[in-house]
Amino acid sequence: MAVVLDVSDLLVASWEIDEEDARKLTSGLEPARVEGRFLVSIVGLGRVHARAGHIPLPAFSQINLRTYALLDGQVAVLFLHSWVTAWGIVVAFAGGPVGTARIRSETGRLDAPGVGMHLRYSVGEPVDSGPLGRLELGLHRRGRLRAFTVRRGPAEWLAAEPTEVRADPLLSLGLDPTARPGLLYAPKATLRIDARPRPVGAAR
Repeated sequence: MAVVLDVSDLLVASWEIDEEDARKLTSGLEPARVEGRFLVSIVGLGRVHARAGHIPLPAFSQINLRTYALLDGQVAVLFLHSWVTAWGIVVAFAGGPVGTARIRSETGRLDAPGVGMHLRYSVGEPVDSGPLGRLELGLHRRGRLRAFTVRRGPAEWLAAEPTEVRADPLLSLGLDPTARPGLLYAPKATLRIDARPRPVGAAR
């Protein structure tokens, strides 16, 4: 059964990392460059209205921590961890490790105090999202490496500039949480997950 996520205030904050750190994060997979750079990203889904088939699910918010890896030559999003508000456990359908958190999000603001995430930003003009707004192959490790596909609907992407940044989840990865991220913002987006994650070959 397909799960459709209608998302408000979709924010992608990305930090450039070096190849050594990228290899540690991908752990056995080949790290992928995105527009020539190794990246780690924190993505906020400010408000998600989900439905499984025709059945509506309770609304929730989510923050996920991700990097990028190659699978059979294709660039994929490798989910490292996700945090959701209480009703968001539905994302366990697709994602890897999931914890609950208090998340507050609106245009220009993303906060999750228990996670150590605090981001203020200003929104600018329309911009091409590049690969970050188009990747549809997802990976996570829940017991073993699994892959799934997220179909993306149309979205208007806007440039954004950070004004205040606290990103403690980077500390757990041994990365600098004070560096300035690059931002992309979409007021609305639709994501569709058509099937449960599938195991990737036993060698993984």
